[in-house]
Amino acid sequence: MLTKITRAKKRVILWVLAFIVIIPSFILWSGIAYLKSKEAEIFLTIGGKKLTYIDFNYYVKMANILLSLKLDNVYLTTDEQTPNINKLIFQKALEYILLTWKAQKEKIFIRDEEVIKLIKDKFFVNKEFDEKQYQSHIRRKFGVPVRTFEEYIREYLEMQKILQKYIKVEISEDEIKDFYKYTTQKAKIAYIFIPYESLKETVTIDLKELQDYYSKNELLFKEEPKVKINYCIILNQDPLAENIFSEIHKYKNLADLANKFNLEIKQTDFLGMNDPIENLGWQEKIVKTAFALQKNKISQPIKIDKGYVILTKVDEKEAIIPKFEDIKSKVEAKFKEEKSKELAKNLAVQLLEKINKQNISDLKQFAQNQNFEFKETDYFKIFDYVEGLGLDEEINKIIFSLKKNEVYSQPILLTKGAYIIKLLDITDFNEVDFENNKEKYKNFLYQRKAFLEKLKLLSQIEQESSLKIFNLEQQ
Repeated sequence: MLTKITRAKKRVILWVLAFIVIIPSFILWSGIAYLKSKEAEIFLTIGGKKLTYIDFNYYVKMANILLSLKLDNVYLTTDEQTPNINKLIFQKALEYILLTWKAQKEKIFIRDEEVIKLIKDKFFVNKEFDEKQYQSHIRRKFGVPVRTFEEYIREYLEMQKILQKYIKVEISEDEIKDFYKYTTQKAKIAYIFIPYESLKETVTIDLKELQDYYSKNELLFKEEPKVKINYCIILNQDPLAENIFSEIHKYKNLADLANKFNLEIKQTDFLGMNDPIENLGWQEKIVKTAFALQKNKISQPIKIDKGYVILTKVDEKEAIIPKFEDIKSKVEAKFKEEKSKELAKNLAVQLLEKINKQNISDLKQFAQNQNFEFKETDYFKIFDYVEGLGLDEEINKIIFSLKKNEVYSQPILLTKGAYIIKLLDITDFNEVDFENNKEKYKNFLYQRKAFLEKLKLLSQIEQESSLKIFNLEQQ
């Protein structure tokens, strides 16, 4: 059954794979949709050893096979953690190169019997081994010689020994219980809301105070650099696009280029880095290009969804801190905003003191007496969006740390106002359900911790081996 393959023979296998394995549309992580006929060129170096594109394809095929056999899914815990399949294959191929290098360095040895056992367990559970059926299945399903497949299995077992050696994960009973609570427990709250906006009109300001605030907080009012551009859009279906791109270098300004190819020139006002462009929306790459471009020079084509943009920088403003007199209204608005937050916080603290001193349990009546908004939420989990409070796991953790009917001792300050929060109810810990599902939660925690440990290990091996991937666009 098993044809033992030495390391010296692997080079032959790699060349066999180059002709037998068909991967015409293999997409690398960088977005290159083919190998550019560069199979013999250097793709990466590891431990001083050079690997070509063909060498890398060996590990690409290994990744495809191990994933299809579900041998390599231990660390994939949720759909969200599983990337685009091409990206995943690329990542796995690099991972195998790192782990195989480490296994070779540490002289990890896999006996033939270990390879045979895994193959039998995978393909002939409770059945007698059939050599002919086995070989036919491997060639038909995976498109590789049997000895190549067996070498993949051998290297897989080597990698597993490295992972077992370096990845140590322990899960305590308390961790499992905490995780169970995290995923199953629900809470319900009531809160009093004190909006900042309602207090802005109560803020009194004198000129001296406002000037002092500006002097101490000048950087708050710093205006970012801005750029003004003219640009043309070349649509994807434009039959002259290639001619335009090839002749850009012949023109000294955008107007001449536009006249030659009958392009419409659009103008912008001054743009900051986060400002949208009319008809294009927010285009970080375009604005960055504009800042880097010399004035009146023509840019290279910039890809957008509908086609390409060619631009020129018309004018530019440096970052400045405006004078107080020029932005007095803006300083006043900012001052009022901060003062209203401070007033809301102080008011919430006073209300909390009154609630505690008077032992007030009916927050709804109390809020109505004080003319503040009162709300009760539905039940929610610790990672859920909470009506009125938003999606903030840290605040939810505070809520879940409270006891039933407890009012949190401090006001919570959010974007729109201050909140006084009371925990109305929290579901009990279900001991029976926990015991019935404990292994499931333990396994999930193990996989998550192991996944993080594996990332650390791969990072260490990458540094140890001096892995270097060459710039594919420059190959």
